[in-house]
Amino acid sequence: MAKIGDYWSEKHTREIIDLLKEYQDVFTRDYKDFKGIVEEMGEIKIYLIPGAKPIKKRPYKLAHKYKEMVQKEIENMLAAGIIYPIYKAEWASPMVVQPKKQEPKKLRICVDLRGLNKLTVTDPFPTPFADEILNEVAGHECYSFTDGFSGHNQVPIAK
Repeated sequence: MAKIGDYWSEKHTREIIDLLKEYQDVFTRDYKDFKGIVEEMGEIKIYLIPGAKPIKKRPYKLAHKYKEMVQKEIENMLAAGIIYPIYKAEWASPMVVQPKKQEPKKLRICVDLRGLNKLTVTDPFPTPFADEILNEVAGHECYSFTDGFSGHNQVPIAK
């Protein structure tokens, strides 16, 4: 699915749609399309405050109606190489499950990292200011967030 701005002519919109259809194989829409972790991009290092001790938090209760869907989603992530089993972990954070707004029959599975966040050295300048981003895209005919499906799953976390 693509959302295309309403500020283009019908002809231009059709050209963009045709282009997206022609190259749809480069966009990940499902875990089966996922090509795995991109090791060459480097890794994310999480810096802990000095003296931080590992946190293990119990899993949250999961509504029975979601159990089968969660199991399938986890199997898909395992098969795609996004996650892997760990049998003795020092850290454990519970997963949070929420139905997707656009597709209520699909789930968004996240991890509650609030405990980890409390023990993490924060970056005082984590993201650019909105006006800086807008200045970068201003004057361009279009811009895209082409890989929102799996972008956050493509960079490994350092061990």
